[in-house]
Amino acid sequence: MTRYAFGIFILRLVIPTMILASIIVRPSLMGSIYLGMLLYLPYLDLIENERLNKGAFNYVMTFVPYQTAAIQLGFYLYTISTDEIHLEENANMLRLFKSLGMSTLDDLSAFQVYCWVGPEGLMVIVSILYRWSMGMIGKGNTHESEETNEKAELEAKKEKMSYLKLSTTIGKSFTVFLIFVVAVWQHTFFGVCYYLIFLFIISMWALNQALSSHVSMVLKLSSPILLVHVVGIYVFQIEGIQFNLLDKSTVLRNTEWRRRNACIKKNGELEGKC
Repeated sequence: MTRYAFGIFILRLVIPTMILASIIVRPSLMGSIYLGMLLYLPYLDLIENERLNKGAFNYVMTFVPYQTAAIQLGFYLYTISTDEIHLEENANMLRLFKSLGMSTLDDLSAFQVYCWVGPEGLMVIVSILYRWSMGMIGKGNTHESEETNEKAELEAKKEKMSYLKLSTTIGKSFTVFLIFVVAVWQHTFFGVCYYLIFLFIISMWALNQALSSHVSMVLKLSSPILLVHVVGIYVFQIEGIQFNLLDKSTVLRNTEWRRRNACIKKNGELEGKC
C-alpha cells in the first residue's frame, strides 16, 4: 500500500469515524462545529495538488480542535476555582454552558465524564491525523509531479484514480445500504424520501443501467434533504433547545426530531441529568 493509499484510508475512514464518535456522545453547539467538519469531508478535492493544505477548511481542521480544547480547559479551571456556577440563581447560565458543550464534572460517572471531556481529546487526535494524512497525500502528489518520464506520471495518476474509485465505490454501496436501513427504521417524512431514493437506485440496478452515475446524481440531488435531516436531529438534541420547545408536536414527531428520554420537559423543568 502506497503512502497515498494510506493517507486516503485515514482521511476517508479513520477520521470520519472519530469525528462521528465525538459528536454522538455530546450533542451541543460545540459539537455542531465537528458535525460541519464531518459533512464537508467528502467534498475535499484530493486530485489537484494545488488545493491541498489550503483554504478555510484546512484551518478549521487544524486549529479549531485545539481552540475548543482550550475553551474546555478554561471552563473546568473556572469550576475548580469557584462554586458560583452551582448557585441556584445561575441555573440558566449552567444550562447555557451545557448547550455549548461544557458541564461541571461533580457527581458524574466515568462514562459521563468522558462524554463531556472526551470529544475534545478525540478532535485533537483528528487534527493530528488530518495533517498527517494530507502530508502523505501531498508528498505522494509532489513526488509524482516531479517525474520527468511522461509514462511514469501517467501510471502514477492511474494508480491514484484507482484508489479514489475504489473508495468511492465502497462509500456509495455503504450509503445505499444505510439509506434503506434509515428508511425502514422509522415511519416519518424523511423515511419516505429515503425509501423513494432507495427504490429509484434499485430500479436503475434492475434495469441494468449505469448504476455509478445514477447513484452520484441521486445523492447530489438528495444532499439538501440529508443535510436538513441530520442537522435538525442533532440540533434538537441540544438541551437548551429542548428546554424551550413544546413536549408534543405533530411536526416534530413526523420529522423524527424527538426529545431524548433523559430530557423530557415537564412542568417547565427537565427530568434527569442531561
